[in-house]
Amino acid sequence: MKRRIIKWLYWSFCIVIFSHTLVMGQCTNQVLHTTGSAMVGAVNVTVTSTGRVDNYSSYCPAVTRPFFIGYNFGAGMSGPGSFTFTFSPPVTGMTLNFSGASCTGTDCEEIRLTINGAHYAMSGPGSNNACDPMAVITGAGDLRGCANCGVSGWSGTNISGPPMSSLTVEDFVIGGTPNGSLFSLFLCNVVLDAEWLDFQATLQENQQVALDWATQTEINNDFFTVERSTDGLVWEALGTVDAGNHPERRQNYAFQDAHPHAGINHYRIGQTSLDGATNYGETRSVTVLSGGGIHISPNPANDFVQIELPDAESAVVIVRNQLGQLVDAPREVLTDRIVLHTSELARGIYFLEIKTAASSYTHKLVLK
Repeated sequence: MKRRIIKWLYWSFCIVIFSHTLVMGQCTNQVLHTTGSAMVGAVNVTVTSTGRVDNYSSYCPAVTRPFFIGYNFGAGMSGPGSFTFTFSPPVTGMTLNFSGASCTGTDCEEIRLTINGAHYAMSGPGSNNACDPMAVITGAGDLRGCANCGVSGWSGTNISGPPMSSLTVEDFVIGGTPNGSLFSLFLCNVVLDAEWLDFQATLQENQQVALDWATQTEINNDFFTVERSTDGLVWEALGTVDAGNHPERRQNYAFQDAHPHAGINHYRIGQTSLDGATNYGETRSVTVLSGGGIHISPNPANDFVQIELPDAESAVVIVRNQLGQLVDAPREVLTDRIVLHTSELARGIYFLEIKTAASSYTHKLVLK
């Protein structure tokens, strides 16, 4: 009871202080231009496109207009296509509605989202859009037409979390000549309960997963919930972490998943405000290999780090710094290991993204 009273007093105080800027989080500002720049609400939105794209408003117009990817009327041809949106200032929430995705016989396509230059895994469908059967979510978090439906889609793919400065919506051809997909985009007016700065999921040597995230300018944040999924559809809560509620400085958080599943583990953080509303940030994924198929040593490292794994010659190793920037590290590739030469890199924390034909995961590396 005491905790609830404190929450109520704090929330009441926040309403008084922030009442002149507090706006409900509904996504109602629709983006309607298909090229160039325009103001949408208080955001300058620039739209560019590549491949097969068009402006289409006749099919399911109340839900999914005007963006048409994967088809071009002028050329009368289907094929990969994408729209890219840049936002100034960055947005903190958006909603996308989809229709027309097909996967019939050999003619199959997927809709893939990229946010701030990184793949975004959709966590699950919204509601039926009244025009199509429900589409499906792949294991990687992409939208695919339901098998032999002709066309499919849904409404209400809600995305919120760290400030988003760019979004790309791509129609990717899996096979054949599908007919393209339609979508609409709405921006939200949101006052952040917590401004997200970073989120990392790292597989450690002991096969546990370390989750680290950071926020800034928390104003009415209550707690975080750490969730895990093996398919990107069904999520389980692993635990909660109390919020620091520091309005003017960075706040770092950590959580340890001591028992991840063998295979791919998807992670997301739910941020719950004092009024009970919950928003989710981006999704991170790691792969836990049974039998310890990948071994990295030494760690911490100095002049070199050795990555032992089966079929090393076909593996891809990407090195990123704490800001997520790509870092060039000279390497030697042998049949059973990859040796990274790190003597010229600045001392600090890095993340190794290791991808094989069967799996991928991220590993934290410390250079001292």
